[in-house]
Amino acid sequence: MRVAPEVTVSTCQRLTTGVAGLALVIAAVVCAPVASAYDSWCDLIETHSPGIAIASEKMRGDYSPRDVDRLVDYYGKVIPQLNTVGYATFWYPNVWGSPDIRPQTRDLMAAMFDLQSTVLDGAPAASQVQTVDDTIAVLHGECAGKRGLPPRDI
Repeated sequence: MRVAPEVTVSTCQRLTTGVAGLALVIAAVVCAPVASAYDSWCDLIETHSPGIAIASEKMRGDYSPRDVDRLVDYYGKVIPQLNTVGYATFWYPNVWGSPDIRPQTRDLMAAMFDLQSTVLDGAPAASQVQTVDDTIAVLHGECAGKRGLPPRDI
């Protein structure tokens, strides 16, 4: 049985493309940036709080559909991370180095949900923005001086 030259060339091109792709993947794995996690729950909260406050603040007065889209987009990125804190089933202060802020984090997510629902309905949202600000302030107070991991006793 004879194979057409076009088939051989096509197979050779696919093989070359596959080898090049594999080389890129290997290079990406070898040169991958160092992954780092948040040291503590307070680090996660304190990192995202300014962005939450800024995105929410635009909803205090007249807001545009673009402002709502930005809020929904930002909240969609932040809420999964807040869920890891708010609904964690355990808490060890010597591991995460922060106080137990699960209830306050759940309050923040509830306030964010209320604000998001209000602006999606097109209603005025000044009081909801204030609630988000207040819950962020409570969390900030809980986390004051508690960022990073505590020193390990060796």
